[in-house]
Amino acid sequence: MRRIAAIDSIFEDVPRLYLQVSFKRNLRHTLRKEGLISIESINYFLHHRHLFSRLENAACIYVHSAWNGLKISPYYSRYGRKIISDLHGVVPEEESFRGNRMLGAVFNLVERQMVNHSCLAVVVTDQMARHFLDKYAAELHPDRLLTLPNFEFLQTERIIQNRRDGDGLRLIYAGGVEKWQNIDLMLDNIRRLFQARPNVQVDIYVPEPAVQSVQIRAKSLDLNSKVRIGHLPPHPLFREYQKVDAGFVLRDDILLNRVAMPTKLIEYMRWGVVPIVLSPDVGDFKRYGYKYLTLDNLFREAPSSSGLNEMRAANFRVISSISSETDRAKRTLRSRVMERTGLSQLAAAADHRI
Repeated sequence: MRRIAAIDSIFEDVPRLYLQVSFKRNLRHTLRKEGLISIESINYFLHHRHLFSRLENAACIYVHSAWNGLKISPYYSRYGRKIISDLHGVVPEEESFRGNRMLGAVFNLVERQMVNHSCLAVVVTDQMARHFLDKYAAELHPDRLLTLPNFEFLQTERIIQNRRDGDGLRLIYAGGVEKWQNIDLMLDNIRRLFQARPNVQVDIYVPEPAVQSVQIRAKSLDLNSKVRIGHLPPHPLFREYQKVDAGFVLRDDILLNRVAMPTKLIEYMRWGVVPIVLSPDVGDFKRYGYKYLTLDNLFREAPSSSGLNEMRAANFRVISSISSETDRAKRTLRSRVMERTGLSQLAAAADHRI
């Protein structure tokens, strides 16, 4: 939803229709308007003719992720000349990693349709672009790919504070509990870290439905009395970031992580939280020269206050660099859409009249 809202902000002055298509729900066809946005909810089977009509009459169709690509997969070959597909991630590989091999196979077919027939495929990292160019070497030309990072946190306001004195080290984890986020590995290393550095402090914030399960896992390691585990909405969480030194982002060196751009990593770096990584090869961050700690760093020698502040400053420069490239990509995307819809000529005519 963050990605959808971020892309929407590029076209906030353009009339647009959001189609919410469900295979099971939306038994009643509904339509509501909010300013320049129309939001329409339909059922794929009951309102299929209406879906076809909307696709036929659209000047440009923006599809968010393979999950939505599935819903119009039969139409890609017909309307691909006006479809922009935002691939978000590597859904077939994600589902296979979760153990859903059949679903992974289905999304391989959907993804191939999206890549083959879209006039433009939008990805979040250059690493993701390389993955698709390798996977679909015969079908995909680099000109049909645009790297547009997750940019809702890419603001140039500097939020870095010098904040640590003495030997205490305060760590945080804020994020989900998906398999690739290595929660059990993190908890086990926190247990070992308490044995090596009794004065370390650790806070863990996860989605509200996951709090109890993480507490149970922590209790089995005798961590409940030593670690604060809970849930915080964004703004209180941002205040906590300003009090901590480093944050866990323990991703394995697998495809899902090598092509990703975790918004949590952007969040950490923007608020001056130094990432603690398992593998540094996450998205494009290594290419930009981001600074990080490893688990070995924590066990060998606590980072100094001045060292942490240097890492924070370097990471802010990384955010600024990505932000500049993102602004260029946003302009490119808007230009492609405006030209495809004919709105660029209308805008130019309006400017001339003014």
